[in-house]
Amino acid sequence: MYTAMALIWRKPGTTPTFFQTHYDTVHIPLLQRLVGDTFPLTHTRHYVARREPSSPSNQSSPPPGSPPPGSPEQAYPPIILRGTGDPSDPDAYTVMQWRDEGAFRRFMDVFMREEVQAEMRRDEEVFLDTGREKR
Repeated sequence: MYTAMALIWRKPGTTPTFFQTHYDTVHIPLLQRLVGDTFPLTHTRHYVARREPSSPSNQSSPPPGSPPPGSPEQAYPPIILRGTGDPSDPDAYTVMQWRDEGAFRRFMDVFMREEVQAEMRRDEEVFLDTGREKR
């Protein structure tokens, strides 16, 4: 198996629920349609649990270096069981697997086509913070 991972952030101003629903019900079917039989054998999304803004446990002061109170990242802080975490951690970790590296390369050949990228970008503008990848 050949495994690749994507770290994904939700667009500021969107809720974790909207982000997850759109990713699962719109974005993944779009990707499947665009890349056809090169789609990975598995495409597993792991969503980071986040507190709702009204949660009483959300009232503590943020750790040093974290986003300011009221910022989109601070509005839904991640639920961390161990360690400190960071409110700006990704909202989803996506793990994809292909049969082998050749299958992955065939996927990338299709995925990077201009027309595929254009459609993907249009949808990503709805729910993803793609600027995070460049920071």
